[in-house]
Amino acid sequence: MGSAVWFRGDVLASQEHLNVLSYWGTVATLIALLLAISETAYSIQTTKSLQAQTAAALESVRRVEDASTISDCIAAIDVTHHAVLTERYDAALGAYQHFRKLCVRTIPSFHASPAQGPSALSDLGELELKLSSATRVNAGAGLSKPQKHDILKRLLLIKQAVEQHNPANRC
Repeated sequence: MGSAVWFRGDVLASQEHLNVLSYWGTVATLIALLLAISETAYSIQTTKSLQAQTAAALESVRRVEDASTISDCIAAIDVTHHAVLTERYDAALGAYQHFRKLCVRTIPSFHASPAQGPSALSDLGELELKLSSATRVNAGAGLSKPQKHDILKRLLLIKQAVEQHNPANRC
């Protein structure tokens, strides 16, 4: 700024000097414009790269969270299985209901086997009904060996089906 004031007499005295100054001012402005455009393009590229990395990280976190919840589902099935083996049907029912809540949140479309007809229960519903009926507090409460075997087999089939939804098993 000081040099502009100092040399103003020399620059303004001649039209040729003014044209040279104008030319170099235009060149400097165009260079600054090109730098601004390249910086903007670089910023856009960096932003897109960060978005892709963030999306990949979020997907990774979601997979870990899903795997953790599926692990919790499998643990609830194991607790249910053990409770049926030890004939603690109240505990089995509670653990199984906890499994169903986790399953609905993690695998909303999960079906061990679909329901037959509009009023029929799914395999998950049938199993819960059997566990619920075993918790009755009367002389007929409990399960016979074939019923118990059927429930244990269904629990293992459900466990296998849940394990197939584990994100660690996906490509």
